[in-house]
Amino acid sequence: YHFIAKKATGLVVFCCLLSLFVPEAMFAKIPNDSLYNLQDGMWNLLGAPAAWDVATGSNKVIVAVIDTGADIWHKDLKKNIWKNPYEIEDNGIDDDNNGYIDDIHGWNFVEENNDVRTTVFGETDDKEAVRHGTIIAGLLGAEGNNEFGVAGVNWKIKLMPIRAIENTGSGSFVKVANAVDYAVDNGASVINMSFVGDSIDSVLAESLRRAYEKNVVVVSAAGNHKAAESGDLDEKPMFPACLDKNNVSNWLLAVGSVNGQDKLSRFSNFGSCIDLVAPGEEIYSADRYAPRFGYENEFGGPWKGTSFAAPLVAGAAALIKSLHPEWGPDQIFPVILNNTDNIDDKNPARLNQLGAGRLNIGKAVLAANLTISNLAGDNYSYSVKNNQLLRHNSKDNKIISLASVTEASLLNMAWIDLDEENMAFALLIRRGGFYYVRLLKNNGEFWKEFSLNNKTEKNILFKNIGVLNGNEKTLVVEEFDRKKNVTTFKKYNFEGKIENKAIVKGVVSKWSVDSDLSLTVTQASKKKLVFKQQI
Repeated sequence: YHFIAKKATGLVVFCCLLSLFVPEAMFAKIPNDSLYNLQDGMWNLLGAPAAWDVATGSNKVIVAVIDTGADIWHKDLKKNIWKNPYEIEDNGIDDDNNGYIDDIHGWNFVEENNDVRTTVFGETDDKEAVRHGTIIAGLLGAEGNNEFGVAGVNWKIKLMPIRAIENTGSGSFVKVANAVDYAVDNGASVINMSFVGDSIDSVLAESLRRAYEKNVVVVSAAGNHKAAESGDLDEKPMFPACLDKNNVSNWLLAVGSVNGQDKLSRFSNFGSCIDLVAPGEEIYSADRYAPRFGYENEFGGPWKGTSFAAPLVAGAAALIKSLHPEWGPDQIFPVILNNTDNIDDKNPARLNQLGAGRLNIGKAVLAANLTISNLAGDNYSYSVKNNQLLRHNSKDNKIISLASVTEASLLNMAWIDLDEENMAFALLIRRGGFYYVRLLKNNGEFWKEFSLNNKTEKNILFKNIGVLNGNEKTLVVEEFDRKKNVTTFKKYNFEGKIENKAIVKGVVSKWSVDSDLSLTVTQASKKKLVFKQQI
């Protein structure tokens, strides 16, 4: 089912294809939700169980679902629905002075009231539209491990339903822009938008840009194309997915859909607007439940559409946010994009048209949680976490912060063995689309800094840093070109001049610099290919 409706300024397309199936309840092991067996293929593909070993979400992370509303009374959602802590319920007063009276769980920009629960009794209702927001809310944050129903990416979360699309599927970008502003102003860390339009709207573009500047993660579905269309977003861009295409900063993630075999879904849009893809077929989730009005199932599927791929990415962003509350798009986006699975071999006709690859929640969360430790002497180790360089004293088990990076993202570090008595630190940092190496003295004081790129290129990612501790101390930085699928290791001196480089085709799973001044690289493959060369 391709869900299309006219609107005041262009076209709104819900990025879903819906078919209804009533599953039979079965019990699964991890988590113990009764219908988890319907989802386990998807979660295993995404590495979600590995992520859940580290994090299952936080009720301090608020995710806005801008859609048709959601069933906030649903038994698998109600514990995870956001409640405005500054508003007194049903007193007819705007207690928090945010411009909205009694907005306890969000706001309804369609009927202009505080009822965010999708209505079910309109004669012109499209049933797929009525279900849409609840399905997405379930993927983001259905309560996990509660012996009931399904599990969301986040077992604990605060979902902020914002109704901006009507039950017919129509809606205006102005209302969506108002919804974005509401989400940002009321504490949302992540915004999910599972719809597209066929025209640029300056009001929406400005609201989404403000969201990025206020450190809010925005995720958008890439859209579904009709049989008569190619689906190439470079030929026919859709919005908001393509809003940041030619922008220096990557301020929203556009998500396409793949099937369970990692092949691009036949309905999914593709092209240079795409940041990554995620499963968008055989999707099961919570359903709008109102048996008196014909909505008889609390859960349903299988559904398909980029609508349902997007909340998997938004949910991953929320999991990472639970680990790093101080992070925003500039920190979360690289972690997600740098830890995708390469699926080029499954999609040879779509090279460089599927973004960074297929979402891997497990890899992304483990990378976000990673503390990089480098032993230096018998008593101390050094690590990077929460944008700080930390020193750990093994004798008294105390941890102190040697340095903090406040104006940029601290991605990785290496320690430099200057001589028998002294050491220094090399930090890999990112500000906007620019990457730098910052050198610190052994006490954490600033030494010097140099730039790794003199222009922003969306496809170039600097991922890791190492040190060759020979007679002439040099740095090695890992650089990945998403478009060419090439990893380059560049050797720098301490003045920022490139002295040598080594090029590897594909993604590198790990690497190290050795005592003989050579580089050992491991690539993930069936044979665990390892190569070693001088650099």
